[in-house]
Amino acid sequence: MLAAFCLSAPVPTKTRFSSSCRRRLGVTACATKEESPSVTFEKDVKSILCGRVSGSARNILAQDLAKRAPEAFEDALRVRGFGGVADFARQLRDDIVPDVLNNSEAYVRTATSTAQRRSSFPTNVPRPTLQEIGAEVRNVWNEVPEGLYSPPYEVIEKRDGYEVRKYSRMLLARTRMEPEGGTEADNAAAMGTAFGTLAKYLFGDNGAQKAMSMTTPVFLEKRDDESSMAFVIGEHQKLEDVPAPVGENVELVEVDDGERRNLQWAVVQFGGYATLGEMRRQRTKLLDMLDRDGVKVAKEDAFLCGIYNGPTTLPFRRKQEILIPVLPASVKNALSEADKEDDEEAETQE
Repeated sequence: MLAAFCLSAPVPTKTRFSSSCRRRLGVTACATKEESPSVTFEKDVKSILCGRVSGSARNILAQDLAKRAPEAFEDALRVRGFGGVADFARQLRDDIVPDVLNNSEAYVRTATSTAQRRSSFPTNVPRPTLQEIGAEVRNVWNEVPEGLYSPPYEVIEKRDGYEVRKYSRMLLARTRMEPEGGTEADNAAAMGTAFGTLAKYLFGDNGAQKAMSMTTPVFLEKRDDESSMAFVIGEHQKLEDVPAPVGENVELVEVDDGERRNLQWAVVQFGGYATLGEMRRQRTKLLDMLDRDGVKVAKEDAFLCGIYNGPTTLPFRRKQEILIPVLPASVKNALSEADKEDDEEAETQE
């Protein structure tokens, strides 16, 4: 099956096989430094998927990868931490499994409506190229998808457990998420409906009948009284150049760089999925850290959730973020206090 997605090519001498696999392939090691098992495993997986090895070598490498998988997984947990696995396990235990058991009929309705939405997508979407298909297969493993535009930002400061960012100006296509209840099934249904609406617009159901490129992350905006979903428009710099929506379900929004509104964003990352329960937990966690550091929140009832991955990415490799608007002056004051404490600690040690 993988051969359908890959291009045959000679074995490159820099591909990082295990020593036994190298002997079978006749490849000599040329690495200048040792890499951890999880890093070399990930590189070898991508070598298979992107066509950097020929058919016969691919079979040998696949067998070698299967033997090395347990060691690579253990190393990934040791080096990268248990965060993504622990997040997903918590979501299964606290959010997904209880909701499925209590609302099984709602999940059936969600699956049915999702299939119906997909059947109504525009038919003029360009067929994916071989390279695009290969990228999608590799994105099963990637924390951030390949080849997708992401809005640029500047990291103002990294703190214990979170960071503060300043985003550049963004153009967004946004649609409202209609609340259907308070369960995970309801949230999944509302997200699916909103995503379908925006995907139809992006893939050609617009005034110009023009398909645009997918971007990442998809933003969810949550307030106490309403929610919305937004796609970032990555291929236009001016709002007037963006294809106009058809109908009233999609609106185009220009978000400035935060200077006029005097805003920056505090951001915490988590793995697994953006369940209702997990978004609430991560928001509370971030608010507690901001309170600890004396950083003032600009809007008490508002936050964003950035979702970076498609549904096929492995749960422990997925990336989501909670973003809360904060006042830059309070960030600056918090940094000054932190620097003062560091200086005092250094003087004490001397």
